Amino acid sequence: MASLIVTVLLEGAAPASLSASGAVAGAVGLVTFALVSAWAVNRWKGLAGSLISLVPWAVVSLAAYLVLVGENERPSVPGRLA
Repeated sequence: MASLIVTVLLEGAAPASLSASGAVAGAVGLVTFALVSAWAVNRWKGLAGSLISLVPWAVVSLAAYLVLVGENERPSVPGRLA
């Protein structure tokens, strides 16, 4: 949170929004990793289960980031509610 405040103060709201989007995407990916790894580590044991869990983490994090950044870059239309 502190780095977000510093980003707003030094660079403005737009870069801070991008930073926040990255944080949200990372959090969604981390939850995905935790859920998949709970199953995968039980199924394939430690290292293999952890490595397998990285794939859904990367896919979900990237997809969430692209969706969130796309939302931020959508041009606003006057008179349209967000």
